[in-house]
Amino acid sequence: MATLGTQNGLHRSMCTGAQLDTPVVTAPSRTTEYAEKIERHWQTVADIFEVARLCHEAHKRLSSVEKRELFLQLPFDRTVFSKLAKIGADPRLRCPEIQELLPPSYSLQYELAKLDYRDFKAAFEEHIIHPRVRRADFLKWAKSRQEGVHKEVEKKYDAEFRKLRAAWIKSPKFRTAWEEVPVRVRKQFVTDVLQIRIA
Repeated sequence: MATLGTQNGLHRSMCTGAQLDTPVVTAPSRTTEYAEKIERHWQTVADIFEVARLCHEAHKRLSSVEKRELFLQLPFDRTVFSKLAKIGADPRLRCPEIQELLPPSYSLQYELAKLDYRDFKAAFEEHIIHPRVRRADFLKWAKSRQEGVHKEVEKKYDAEFRKLRAAWIKSPKFRTAWEEVPVRVRKQFVTDVLQIRIA
């Protein structure tokens, strides 16, 4: 079947009664939609929250295959996508009173999203977080806080261990029985009575 040229960019058929061919319009895929929205908002620093929200939404909704396709279309790599998705998943960072204090750096916001509730609260109460905070200063604070928490945990562990050891010393009958029974019986006591699994 021959054609009679084009009209408005569409082929006309020589067949009697033939209609102008209609172009096939395909809807953009979900990955393309996310990629276009993310790239549009990525151009504006003020839209970092919207980029994070979109990344979180895409992370939840897209399949593994779709995500791989999305990564090829994004203006940043998979690592940045993961960080932004974590920011978007954190409801603490979406509070208006918190947002106005956040630095414009997504990498710093990601560090905040990694904090547990206690550290997150402390960061704001101690005025560590503000729009001009430097990453080096924040990481130094976070490290010192973690070291302090570790020391507290160790101190509590030592106190509890001493308490348990004192109870052991004050129980001569139990200590004598423990020393007299074979290892197999000790293991059974630990798993059955203390309910601790032994690897």
